[in-house]
Amino acid sequence: IELEGARAIRRMLPEAVTVFIAPPSMNELARRLTDRQTDSPDEIAARLAVGEREIAAMEEFDHHVVNDEVERGHLANISLILLVIFVLHSVTYRSTLSGGIIFLQLATATLLSLAFMAVRGVGLNINTLPVQAVGVGIGVDYAIYIVDRIRQELPKAADLEQAIRAAVRTTGMAVTFTGTTVVGGIGFWVLSDLRFQAEMAQLLIVLMAINMFAAVTLVPALYSILRPGVPRARRESEAKLESAAQAEEEAA
Repeated sequence: IELEGARAIRRMLPEAVTVFIAPPSMNELARRLTDRQTDSPDEIAARLAVGEREIAAMEEFDHHVVNDEVERGHLANISLILLVIFVLHSVTYRSTLSGGIIFLQLATATLLSLAFMAVRGVGLNINTLPVQAVGVGIGVDYAIYIVDRIRQELPKAADLEQAIRAAVRTTGMAVTFTGTTVVGGIGFWVLSDLRFQAEMAQLLIVLMAINMFAAVTLVPALYSILRPGVPRARRESEAKLESAAQAEEEAA
């Protein structure tokens, strides 16, 4: 909240603990406001004047935090999420190559969303961090749906390409329908008068759309090229067929 709001809370709740989040410098604050490309020069000048007055009152707060950790925090946060997903997927599907495909898909979507943020002038802040994390969480769901369907189709398919086509034709359609429905619902937030809500809606739409598209195109393509875990799956399938044939012969 702004300065006067914090003072009002302190008057009503003297025991409240207050934290002042300050920019590294006024020059950095001016750069961030300019890079967003959402305010006119006059509006930026007015916001900088307000910022100077608020920084001058910083000693009224119990704790001071300098907002210079957002970029590093964002990188650490997303990197940790991607690493955890890679490890869990690799262990679950017993294929580091499959985990690498999921990692590549999510990393691509994240980088493209950051490019969108740069074009739109949406800076990295404590509001965009959870949106990025939510986008990664949704994106990995879409990718795992496709991967799991491919693995299920593989034992009964003639070859890997047939299993991929079956997965895209069935689960791919479900992923597309689900993603489109969610994006359509979030799309109304873009019309909000609240800039924060509109910007976060745009970022979430971009993340979900890229992850949805990548799940039904990039992931199957990489599976077809790299064939992670396919020989083992085929061997298991062939072993089951041989066991079934032997059982039929013995029964005969």
